[in-house]
Amino acid sequence: MTPQDADKAADLLVAARKQARQAQGLDGALIATTIDEAYAVNAAIARRNGGAAGWKIMAIVPSQREALKIDRPIAAPLFKGYITESPAKFPAGTFIQPMLECEFDYILGRDLPARSQPYTAEEVLAAVDALRPAIEVVDSRVGRGKPTPLMLSDCFANGYLVLGKVCQDWRGLDLLNQKISLKVDGREIATGSGNSIPGGGPVHALTTLANNQPPWSGGLQAGQIVGGAILTETVFAWPGIGRLMFEALAQRDYQVLLGVFFVSSAMVVLFNLITDVVYRFVDPRIQVGN
Repeated sequence: MTPQDADKAADLLVAARKQARQAQGLDGALIATTIDEAYAVNAAIARRNGGAAGWKIMAIVPSQREALKIDRPIAAPLFKGYITESPAKFPAGTFIQPMLECEFDYILGRDLPARSQPYTAEEVLAAVDALRPAIEVVDSRVGRGKPTPLMLSDCFANGYLVLGKVCQDWRGLDLLNQKISLKVDGREIATGSGNSIPGGGPVHALTTLANNQPPWSGGLQAGQIVGGAILTETVFAWPGIGRLMFEALAQRDYQVLLGVFFVSSAMVVLFNLITDVVYRFVDPRIQVGN
């Protein structure tokens, strides 16, 4: 991927995010196939969004990296234009297929520049100014289940970050056992705690980022938000045949579209047949002719 390709990919992803749709024309040389290429696209997107206002860390432990088929922890940028305060309301057309992730997010009080000597957890925590509970609205412009470099180039599906109240005395909290509850219309749909985060909780996630900063980041900076330590997760738009057809149409996957049309047609014929048979038992006036 050339720098020009990274710029073109960034333009397509930025436009898709603004218009809440799947990225169109993202193919060939514009698809990131390595982590470094994905970071090049991230850097180009950041230039179009005023730089990174924060970071979300992924692949904290080896099992996660194995699942994502990568060899190191990775981090995607968060942008100021997509961070808001709670309470927040979004029009239905803001997202494609949103998911919610509850997090503990750290606010840095001083810089943590990249260095060859690894940071300790104590050093990293000393740089933290405050803690904020947060909800990340996750929304992919490239489709779910894609190769990790492609998902990373799309800022790993960050849609919006909604920040809760600032907690200055967080150091006295037991974050590992802090309970989190996610409710919709008063009904609890998910729970979690700091123990949900693999590797040692939110502190381990923050330390992992400090020691695996994206090469284009310029270091972690005071005022930036660090998240990605997921406590709960729930899907708002459940995947189904309609979503499959939409994604296939956006990606011009005509074989999948043909399969969807065939299955849909077969289901219509089948249910019509079942309805005709059931009618005979429900309504005795209906008889089978000779």
